Amino acid sequence: MTRAEAAYSTTTRPPGPYRAARDHEPRAALDGLHAAVADDALVCGPSGHAVASAERVASARRTWQNGEFAEFTAGSGAGPYPLGAPVLAELGIVALRCAPPRPADAGPPADPGPGDGWQLGLLRLRLGLSERLRDAVLTHLRERSFGDTPLLQHQLLRGALADVTIEHLEVHGMLDEARLGPAAVAELHRKLGRADRILLRSFGAAGFLATGPGAYACLSELLGDVYALRTTTETGR
Repeated sequence: MTRAEAAYSTTTRPPGPYRAARDHEPRAALDGLHAAVADDALVCGPSGHAVASAERVASARRTWQNGEFAEFTAGSGAGPYPLGAPVLAELGIVALRCAPPRPADAGPPADPGPGDGWQLGLLRLRLGLSERLRDAVLTHLRERSFGDTPLLQHQLLRGALADVTIEHLEVHGMLDEARLGPAAVAELHRKLGRADRILLRSFGAAGFLATGPGAYACLSELLGDVYALRTTTETGR
């Protein structure tokens, strides 16, 4: 077991969307977040977009955006979200516009989720996807060497994996805090994005194939973009 793996094995892992995204299908974890708000609803981000499984979109009857439900019919007035569509299709997930954009001056957004809330659940889901990607990197590199030296022993790769370990452990630690404000949530999304991009480079070109491990990183970053909270600094620009 490597030092990075040992660090992860002693970390207290949050349940729910984290475990579902890390060990099972990400669409099940994502649909679980939507279902926690309402069985028949899609949660929309500030721009009016939603990301969910194709089955969830087909069965949804309402949207939820900033504290309000609205009627929704799949295919009626809903525009596609073209960015990343081929990659999402490989995972059985779609992104679409299902509500008007939220005005920039509308004030702090409401959190639809009970308990830990949608934003914390989303971060845990992204953390699970990122650790899933990390495990794939370790498996990939364990089987490869440069000359007589295993790739996992090379200083640059060890340093990169150490950086990822630090990002993940910091996210774990902050998610254990009682409350996180919008600025802290935004910082955690950035940390996970940085970790995923480091991991993707470890695969070389294969990390950027729609059918490869990069699909999880693409989904994760899209979720961060679609559901990102606007901080005071951002709305004041």
